[in-house]
Amino acid sequence: MPKSGFTLIELLVVLSIMAVLGIFSIANFGDFGEGQKLKGAAFDIQSLIKTAQTNAASRIACPVGSNTYGAHWWVEMQTGSQTLNLRCQIGTAGAISLIKTYTITTQSPNLQIFSVNCDTKVASGILSTAKFAPLTGAVSLDNEAACNQYLTITLKNIKTNETKLIKIDKGGAVSVK
Repeated sequence: MPKSGFTLIELLVVLSIMAVLGIFSIANFGDFGEGQKLKGAAFDIQSLIKTAQTNAASRIACPVGSNTYGAHWWVEMQTGSQTLNLRCQIGTAGAISLIKTYTITTQSPNLQIFSVNCDTKVASGILSTAKFAPLTGAVSLDNEAACNQYLTITLKNIKTNETKLIKIDKGGAVSVK
């Protein structure tokens, strides 16, 4: 009568292979999670920038201290920082209001704004802004020198060295790569 089944050695070999594959899967899952947090933070920043643009184009007033429509809205960011500020101002001489501060470390403590580039110039440690005009939502990109075409924010995970780019072009398009 033929015997059916597996030998003990065959079972141990299969279990060993499964254990090795499991260990590699778990190790890569941690990096995958960090990548997802970086991606989430990049899209949160994109959303904050689009909020400023939409508020300016829609002539939404600053919520603090005025009911006058037509505020300038902008987002401030700085190389090496972990926060971005959404601000608004009525006219050119009105009070500046801080509306929201977004901290990228809410996604992961390993994230930071690695660089802010104006066209091809690197703005290291300098406060950079993407400012949107009332009604039109036209963008002006400011930092150490006027940007001719675009402003690029490089968001970096310092643990995995993975980066995401948030690009604001002169026409107002905001993209994440």
